[in-house]
Formats: sequence, structure tokens, C-alpha cells
Amino acid sequence: MSGISKCDLSVTAGPDGPVYAVVADLPAAVAGALNDALALARHGRSLAALDAEAALALRTLAELADRMTPPAGVERHVVRLDGDDAAAILGAVDDYLEHRDVDGYQPPAERERIARLREALPALRDAQAQLMLAGLSFEDATLT
Repeated sequence: MSGISKCDLSVTAGPDGPVYAVVADLPAAVAGALNDALALARHGRSLAALDAEAALALRTLAELADRMTPPAGVERHVVRLDGDDAAAILGAVDDYLEHRDVDGYQPPAERERIARLREALPALRDAQAQLMLAGLSFEDATLT
């Protein structure tokens, strides 16, 4: 079980039409693991030469990582993700697992983080699919 619950699609009126987001309730430990994956992705990108587009992408990752940081002492953390957020998180998790989930020795904390990320993947992919389908299904819809 991923521990991700109440993963609901939200639609609000935006300046250019409907804006779709998923509101998810994450255990603080899962949110922390996602933060770690985003931090590793941010660090890896920061080592390369940055043009304006790459710098903006780096800033977006940093902002997303900040949103994944649960407040101290809470057990669950509610986050709102749009399609770009979901894609960035999934990319960071996939990269993290590719580089860190190895056959060699892993400290217990790292093994636990990897397990949390693996368990969260199906729910995160479902959230991204919901966002993609909502965008396709309601492309011409108007909110009243």
C-alpha cells in the first residue's frame, strides 16, 4: 500500500480555461522520500552548465521540493500537483531508483526510502494519468 490517500482531481477556473490538479494526502515519510528524490534531481541538474531554461527548470524543482517538505511533527501532508508537477516528481523518482536501488549494500534508511518511493509509484502514475485524461476530456469545456 502506498499510503497515498484521497488522491482527488480538482478543477478550477484559470485565466486560459480550466486548470486541473490532483490533491493528494501523503504520509509525511512518503513526502520526505519524494523531497529527497527531487533534491537529488535538483543537485544533478545544478552541476551542469545552466542556460535560462535550465535555470528555470532548476528553480521549479526547488519549489516543488519545498512543497513536498512536510511541516515538523505532522503525520500526513496534503499536496496539490498539476501535470507538470506530477511529471517532474515521476522523473525524479525514476532517476532516484535507477541510481540508488542497487544490489550492493544500502543503509537501512536508504532501503526504507527506496521502498517508500517504489510503493508510491503506482499512485503517482495514476495521478498523472488522471491529469492527462482530464486535460484531453475537458479540453473544450468551460467552467461556470
